[in-house]
Amino acid sequence: MFKLGWTLAISVTVCSTVLLSCRQRENNSSMAGALTPDTTDENVINSEGTEADFKSVFTTEYMVVVFASRGCQFCTKFVDNMNKNSDAPKIFSGTGKCKFMMALSGSSFEGWIESVGKETFVGKNSYAHKKGINAFGKIFGMPNVAATPTFILVNSKREILKKSVGESKVFADEIDAICK
Repeated sequence: MFKLGWTLAISVTVCSTVLLSCRQRENNSSMAGALTPDTTDENVINSEGTEADFKSVFTTEYMVVVFASRGCQFCTKFVDNMNKNSDAPKIFSGTGKCKFMMALSGSSFEGWIESVGKETFVGKNSYAHKKGINAFGKIFGMPNVAATPTFILVNSKREILKKSVGESKVFADEIDAICK
C-alpha cells in the first residue's frame, strides 16, 4: 500500500478512537455497482466561487469523492493528512486515472475554504452544490448524504464502485489498486 492508503487508514483509526464527534451511519456498501442517474450536467461551485459544469470536473476514469462538512473533526484530520501527503497531488491531479474531490454544501463552503486554504491540494479540489450536499449526492445517485464523511469511488460510467459511510473502514486498498 503506498503512502496515500496508509494516510487514509491512519485517518480512519484516529476518527474511530479519538474523534468521536463525527456523525456516523451504517456502512451502505450494498450501493457498490449501483448506476447513478445521468445528472452530471449539474453545476458545482469551485474554490474560486465560480460555477462549473460537473462534466468539466469529472474528466478522469475514476473519482474518489469525500462528502464532508465543516464541523466534522475527522474531515479536518483527513484534510490535514491529504494536504501533507506528497503523493496525493500527483495521483489525484486529474492527469492520470483518478481525481479527488471534496463535496460540500453551499452553506458551509466559504468557511470550509477559509479553514483548509484555497491554495492547498484539498482547497483546490473542494466543490459545493448551491442546493446543498444532498443535491450533490444526487449527481452520484445518492439522494441522501446522511453522514460525513462519506467516501465513494465512482467510475466514468457513473457506477459507484465502493462506498464507506462515517467511521467505516475506508477502502484504501481499492484506491491504491486503481489510482496508483
